[in-house]
This record gives sequence, C-alpha cells and structure tokens, in this order.
Amino acid sequence: MGAIKAVRQVGILTIVLAVLISAYRPTALGQAREMSDSRITNAIESRLAVDEAVASHFVDVSTLEGVVTLSGSVSNLLARDRAEDVARGTRGVRSVINRIQVSAADRSDDEIRADILRALAMDPATESYKIEVAVTDALVTLTGSVESWEQKRLAERVARGVRGVREVLNNINVNYLEERSDDQIIEEIRARLRADVYVDARNLKIEAEGGNVTLGGTVGSAAEQARAATNAWVMGVQSVDAEAVEVSWDAQSGMKRVSSPVLPDDEIKQAVLDAFAYDPRVRTYAPTVAVEGGTVTLTGMVGNLEAKWAAGETAENTAGVVQVHNLLRVRPINQPQDDVLEDRVAAAIERDAYLDRKKFTFDARNGKVFLYGVADNRYERQRVEEMAGHVLGVVDVQNSIVLNRSVRIKDDTQLRQDVISHLYWSPYVTSEGIEVQVNNGTVTLTGTAYDFFERRMANENAWQAGAANVRDNLEVRNYDFRSWIW
Repeated sequence: MGAIKAVRQVGILTIVLAVLISAYRPTALGQAREMSDSRITNAIESRLAVDEAVASHFVDVSTLEGVVTLSGSVSNLLARDRAEDVARGTRGVRSVINRIQVSAADRSDDEIRADILRALAMDPATESYKIEVAVTDALVTLTGSVESWEQKRLAERVARGVRGVREVLNNINVNYLEERSDDQIIEEIRARLRADVYVDARNLKIEAEGGNVTLGGTVGSAAEQARAATNAWVMGVQSVDAEAVEVSWDAQSGMKRVSSPVLPDDEIKQAVLDAFAYDPRVRTYAPTVAVEGGTVTLTGMVGNLEAKWAAGETAENTAGVVQVHNLLRVRPINQPQDDVLEDRVAAAIERDAYLDRKKFTFDARNGKVFLYGVADNRYERQRVEEMAGHVLGVVDVQNSIVLNRSVRIKDDTQLRQDVISHLYWSPYVTSEGIEVQVNNGTVTLTGTAYDFFERRMANENAWQAGAANVRDNLEVRNYDFRSWIW
C-alpha cells in the first residue's frame, strides 16, 4: 500500500508542479513579478506534498490577497505546526490562518498528563521548571511561573510533542528577575534583530510603552514577521504586537544586496554571547566563544547534549557567521546507568506524537546512545535523534537508522523540478546565480550565493525537495548584506 500511495502522490505532484514550473521563468529569483493567489496556493500545496513532516492528503489550502487559510486535519500537533511553518515560509504569503484540526491518538487525559509531566522532567532544559499541567479532552493547559519568555516557550514545545495532545493553552506566568525601561527594551530588541540571520530588519520600527512592544515597518515574508516578533520578547517585555508589520514579498526589490564589509569578529562574538544569554538551554553553562574570519569555535563544558546542540544552532543563526566548530564537551552532573538511559530514550520515543516506537531500537554505552531501525524519511530519522538527545543524561548520539528508499519514488527530472520550485518559493533565497543538476538522486548546486546564510538555505531547500544527497558547489560573495548601521 505504501508503494501505491507513493506512486499516486508522485502523479499528483507531477500535475501540480507542471503548473508551477510552467509559470517559472529562468530570471533572477528575487525579481519582482506578479504573485497571484492561485500561484501561492499551488506552491504551498506542492511544498506540503513533499514535506516529510506533514501527511498533507487531508490538508486544504486557500489564498486571498496573500492571506493563506489552512484547513483539514492531521494526526498530530507537530504536523499542524509544521504545515503553518511551510505556509509562512513561502514567498508571497502575507499571513496564515491555521484551521487545521488535530485528530490525535485516542488516549485518556490522565495518560497524556502523565506523559507531559515525564517529558518535562526528562528534558534537561525544563526539568527544574515548576509547571502545572491540566488536560481536558486532550486540550492541555500549562500554568505556573518561569523567569523568561524563552522558558515559557520551551515548556510549551515539550507539551506539544506528546502523543495524543490536540492543543496547548500556555498560561505560564513570566516573572522577570529585573525591571527594564522602555529604552533598554528597544535597544535590546534592535540588537537581537541585527544579530538574527533570518531577519533583515532595516525597515522595522520598534516602540515600547510600559513593557508593551509594538513592531511596525516592512519585512519580506510572513516567516520573517513571526521571527521578528519572537526576537522582541526580551527581558521585561509584557506583550508583543506585530500586526502593524507589513509583509511584502518584493520588499527588497528596491534595495538589492549591496557590498558591505563582512562583520568584524569581535561583533560576531558579542552577538553570539548575547544570544546565549537568552537561551535557557545554554546560558547557565557560559560556553567559550572564539571567532576568526567569521568561523565560530565553541569550547568548554555543558551539562547535557541538548545544550551543546542549542549552542551550535544559536551560533549558526547569528549574522556574519561563516561556520561553527562545536567542540563543547557534555558532562552531566549525575550520570545515570546505561540501562536507565535506554529506558528513558525508549519512553521518550513512546510518548512522541510523531514516532512509532516499534520501528526503532536503542543501545547505551557509557552515556552514548546508539539508534537503530528503518525510517520512512529524513524527518523521522532526525526526529528520533532529536528526542534521544533531549533525554536527561545522554552524552552523545550515534544515529545508525537507515532510510527506507522504497517509500518515495521520484526520478531525477521530477527531483530537479522540485528543487527549482523550492528555491524559487523560498523567501530566503534571492540569488539569480543558482543552477541545479541531479544525477541518481544527488542534487548538485552551482553558481553564486550572496552570503553563507543563503547558501545554507539553498542546501536545506534541496534536502526538503527530496534529495538523497546534496553537493554544494556554491561560491559565496565576500560580503554580508545584513551588515548595516541602525
């Protein structure tokens, strides 16, 4: 049945993508062109159809004046969130209304509540939080208090990933350790926006009154708008309103990337350190940061693997960073026995909303967890690794899970069309110089990217389109367009 379904999906994709590719012109990816609602709808449906985290056969998409409405149903809350992320990350989308229903696994409220409490206790980032959990008809309500908005968001992330959860209402209070003036809040928001590689904030405006922040101005995508709002939650902020931020997909057409000096190493270092201070998974460990020629090297010790991964990701998402060498060592305060770790990892996979525990096996040796089994796609394989790495006491993970190559049937011509479509519809890839070649499932990208961030996004687009492997032959111009004086 899986093979038949895959063939049927490829047939549907061929028709959808034929429409998209026929509309595509081999001009600059960032060139201003008419962006009709029907083209946006087709693009989102196409991207959802090949997205490994969303079973999209019951998801419907409609677009009116750039506002996308998602409806239908999915089997878990993670898929619902991912569908919204895909829509927000599509060129031309101004905002997203998510009406997708979650037809989650039928579990009792007591089972769901117990699993959320265990998940919070076993995640090293949340195990010390004082959170209360109530569940009614699979609707989860979180209460309690934490010291930052990031901690509040982390607790919700853990709850949303538990099997059977249909929705999460986050009523956790944030009790800041210090009060901030509105001027301090505005200045810190500006610094965070400048440092975030996902946001080109030159046309953003910030106002604050009594800790209530209002953002205005213009950004290039709905994903950028959401990211800017996230960055605005600095210490002391009571609320964030980003409704006045206009999303214009061709906002940068009049300000093409122009030559600017590469960010100095000392500025990059300070930006990484500032980002660490806001990440509750990292800040208590104070990793050592060294920067040379835009390359960040992280050294020191952290108490868990999640902190190591988070530090690397945070550094990678900082403007001006070329690459990251993550040399952090994981040293838990209390290292559990290997059999205890195996049980913890198995339990984490068992309660996950997406994964099937029966497909995978685990082995722990001296704190390192080895993963085995067969995954249907890259997302599933990566999700198992992520869940294992978030377990308290795991020092390292070796992922030996193999992919079931018979699940998806896609020839090189179809794959090339998918990659071209992903590159075009990505709001983060605007280079006219990227060429795509495909040979036996391996995608080769050649040409020029404007910066290392665009190069990374182009690679991610190729993977998302279904590449078995990606060869990155892109050259990067010697400047970073996100370097500006604000």
